[in-house]
Amino acid sequence: MLTMSEIIANLIPWILGICWVAFVPVAICFARRRYKRVYWTHWYDPSIEGPLEKMDWQQICEIVNNDAWEREQQRRWPCRCLCFDLTVSAICVLVFLVGVLLICDPDRWCVITKRINEFGLPTGLAALGGTAVAVFYNVRLTARSNNRQVWINSVRRNIHALIANCPSNQEIDQKQSVKTERHLTMLELMLNPGEHVHRSLIAILRLMHRPHDPPLDKDALCKLDPTNAPRHQGDLKVKATRLANVLLKREWEQVKHVT
Repeated sequence: MLTMSEIIANLIPWILGICWVAFVPVAICFARRRYKRVYWTHWYDPSIEGPLEKMDWQQICEIVNNDAWEREQQRRWPCRCLCFDLTVSAICVLVFLVGVLLICDPDRWCVITKRINEFGLPTGLAALGGTAVAVFYNVRLTARSNNRQVWINSVRRNIHALIANCPSNQEIDQKQSVKTERHLTMLELMLNPGEHVHRSLIAILRLMHRPHDPPLDKDALCKLDPTNAPRHQGDLKVKATRLANVLLKREWEQVKHVT
């Protein structure tokens, strides 16, 4: 009559073998998706240092002056992501090889099972602690994701109001001016002045609705248009829409791939 530990020791190699067979295609699909997202530049993320990193002024000018369909993707090799992926890959390969060795030698499972039974309490406490950490981490990620989604919705509403109500002439009534100023101020308080995309969008929107006011961000306007040529409302609207698409897409990518 086999004991419960012996039955588990006989079943574990088979279960592990099935899991290992299923692990390979899943790992390949995940690696392929991450390779496309991280190691190729996209229209919303042309930064060379990796996904969602800060972009320089030249990349911002490329976004506002060119159509997204005309942009060609290029390979990039961000050091931070590359080191992380190589480390994770090495750990996965090591775990996979150890699993294969244990499957080829089922007798080792008996020794491992006995050791686990000998240290049942410490093992249980370690598993409980790991579960608690995982739950806390998932709750934290969920809270961050929800808060970021609320922020994205608020930013989208303010940008939509400013672009949709772009003045077609120089005569702007007082009521519309108050609404515009409220949306501009709210958007400035929600965006990050350290991000070139955010600064550029605010500068363009300010120029759309306040063409005769002194620019609040002369540096951003000079970087976007060093020639200081006359700006038309339609051209500014196109540039603001392109920058808004990039900003919202980058933030949505952070919601999807929150870490």
